[in-house]
Amino acid sequence: MNNEIEKVKKILVDFKQEHLLQFIDELSLANRKKLVNQISSINFTLVNELFRNSTVSITSKPFVERNITPINCDIIEEFSESKLMEYRKKGINAICEGRIASVTMAGGQGTRLGYNGPKGTFQIGPPIKKTLFQLQVEKLKNIHQECGKWVPWYIMTSNENHNDTIKYFSDNKYFGYSEKDILFFMQGMLPMVDFNGKVLLKEKDEIYFGPDGNGGIFLSLKKYGLLQDMNLRGVEWVFINGIDNALVKVADPVFIGYTTMLGKSSASKSVAKKSPDEAVGVFCLENGKPSIIEYTEIPETLTKEVNDDGQLLFGDANIIAHLFRLDDIVNIAEMGLPYHSAIKKASYIDKNGKKIVSQEPNAYKFESFIFDAFKYLNNMGILRVQREREFAPIKNSIGKDSPEAALEQLMLYPL
Repeated sequence: MNNEIEKVKKILVDFKQEHLLQFIDELSLANRKKLVNQISSINFTLVNELFRNSTVSITSKPFVERNITPINCDIIEEFSESKLMEYRKKGINAICEGRIASVTMAGGQGTRLGYNGPKGTFQIGPPIKKTLFQLQVEKLKNIHQECGKWVPWYIMTSNENHNDTIKYFSDNKYFGYSEKDILFFMQGMLPMVDFNGKVLLKEKDEIYFGPDGNGGIFLSLKKYGLLQDMNLRGVEWVFINGIDNALVKVADPVFIGYTTMLGKSSASKSVAKKSPDEAVGVFCLENGKPSIIEYTEIPETLTKEVNDDGQLLFGDANIIAHLFRLDDIVNIAEMGLPYHSAIKKASYIDKNGKKIVSQEPNAYKFESFIFDAFKYLNNMGILRVQREREFAPIKNSIGKDSPEAALEQLMLYPL
């Protein structure tokens, strides 16, 4: 153990992060190993670079310096029934031929819902009494019943909920799904640093890590060998969604058919904003490339701008339902995505070994976003779907975007 400690000590001296071993002599052997392993996993060169760039990320650039213009979308309600059936048939055929995989981002906990456990295991109801994972697996099972093909389902967890998520599926016998076609992998993590660039200690034996954002999904799929797994299975297209949306149409055949028949290289679903001031990210073009601009970034004047038909120019809200070609995902994983910095409140261990619960923002968190991958793609489609049928996010315990609100929609539009 002493040799390992000396090795990381040299690294920490080089990067002026020696404080991370300040309490090593107080720790048990097991906790020393834990801390040393965490330190060894950190790319300090990257962390230093992210810290230096933390004040000049794209999200901090003044809006007037960003070339933001509206993006066109197709509206599902404007397609004829025969066209929708044609899209659906095309999508089902792609699934039956094994060319489709599905990925669910489920690294979060149910803390904001007052629930102790992985968010995907949160149950909605009564009377439905189904978890978010159950709602998604049942949609995938319905596809299997139609074409006899199990869609390979890759579930991204986090360090915090990985074991609990696997146990949940195991305890429930994978809800009758093919066990070999559900694969779990973990989201990447990056250390949080204070305003001086020092990596924070969450505990004396623990680095303060934060998830690396939904854009980290590409690197994580590569790291765990799942891009290779998809390739061996003959997958060509990958549907990516979040766990929050109780109404998400996982591996939606209509969406797949729409994308492939119209020759799109990728596509995302949207819903029309309820009002100009709705707090959602919206699709746009930035420097002529598809992107998403967050509600905190777009000037109020632009949120209210309308076209000749009275529709909002920036009115397509992101619902985290994306379809990518596998070869594009492989390329994105190779190139990597830029990291954005956010200022957060973080409790930490100070130099005296005291736990400090910060009441003010005191740390930088680094993360990448899926929408930064859009700029690498050509001919991206935006399909505006019906909010009441496809978007019921669960983010708050009560009120807007709550389980109760989602339940009302689920009762109207069941599987």
